[in-house]
Amino acid sequence: MNGRGFVSFVFFVMTAIVPRTSADPGPVPEPQLDLRTVLPSSADLRGWTPKDAPQIYRGDDLFLYIDGGADVYHEYGFKQVIAQDYRDANGRSVSLEVYEMADIAAAYGMFTFKSSGKGRAAAVGQDGQVEDYYLNFWRGPYLVTAVGFDDSAECRAGIERIAAAVDGRLKATGPRPKLADVFPREWTDVTRVVYLKGPLAADNIYAYLNRYVSLSRDLFHFKEGAAAERGLYKIFVLRYATAADAGQAFAKAEQTFRQNAAIGNDVQTKAGAYEARDAKGNILYARLFEDRIHLVVDANRPSDRTSVEAMLTRLEKSLR
Repeated sequence: MNGRGFVSFVFFVMTAIVPRTSADPGPVPEPQLDLRTVLPSSADLRGWTPKDAPQIYRGDDLFLYIDGGADVYHEYGFKQVIAQDYRDANGRSVSLEVYEMADIAAAYGMFTFKSSGKGRAAAVGQDGQVEDYYLNFWRGPYLVTAVGFDDSAECRAGIERIAAAVDGRLKATGPRPKLADVFPREWTDVTRVVYLKGPLAADNIYAYLNRYVSLSRDLFHFKEGAAAERGLYKIFVLRYATAADAGQAFAKAEQTFRQNAAIGNDVQTKAGAYEARDAKGNILYARLFEDRIHLVVDANRPSDRTSVEAMLTRLEKSLR
């Protein structure tokens, strides 16, 4: 072996046996979908044409696009979004957004967060809903929002036409997270179910916890959750990695409630359960159940403990 061959051999051996360093990027990540391929063209839309070039935002660049609302997208798991405006011959406009989220649960969860649950069904995507002059649907890891300039019949027709054209270009599908169907089917008066991946979405549903004893990572650090609105009740199911984790979070939350000056004198406890009164007079009931914490916020005046306990018992039965 000559000198050059020996050097090449040594380099090959050293490369094979030296472990990776932190500077080694490792496996190449899967390329993201070119979202421009899902945008409908004028030929798809019969009277609506793209206005200007589409805008794409990835990762933390979302903060440049959404002022004050990007955090919750990242909490669920955001990858990228494309935004495109359309207009018709009369100057009406529709804004289209197509989000690629981290996975199916992220897209479904963000869809539930954005939807009030009071809209009418739209025959697009998965769970398509029209509310006033905007439309939302999800499909697999994608979330689609179309917003009209006003609530005219022309704009409403435009958002549905544009949404249908996007839906025809998205081939992904997938099931809802199991926790999304946690609430008993006979609770037909549930008006909104939100799948949760963190405290920002939960705090938005019950702002009291954000102000006093936030559903934050320091208190209820849950793995995933679901929230529902049922009349004047707000119901939360918070799931943890293990039953031990749930027990620790439950004990920490109870201690935090007791130490809070606004409600510390109103906390009542018994094995695996406690209740507290917030500054607005709402009663917060909490029960520990296996790897979950169940919360009911009762804004009825007066609060009916018997009804709430029956509700929690029925919820636990549905999870067995």
